[in-house]
Amino acid sequence: MSIPTQGEEFSKIIEHLRKAQESMAMIAHLERDEHPVVARGWLAWSEQMGNIVLMVTKFAKRGLN
Repeated sequence: MSIPTQGEEFSKIIEHLRKAQESMAMIAHLERDEHPVVARGWLAWSEQMGNIVLMVTKFAKRGLN
């Protein structure tokens, strides 16, 4: 068993965050006709998750160089 690197762990974090973002966007899409207000909420969370990805990436760049 090998010891994970920071880069590998960072990749896992970003992958999970992006999957969460995609799932939130999909829920927004599925809710759009029946519950448009809820759909907009999910879409807002999806966009916020994209911002979190950017913030985590900026934070990690300092430690990965």
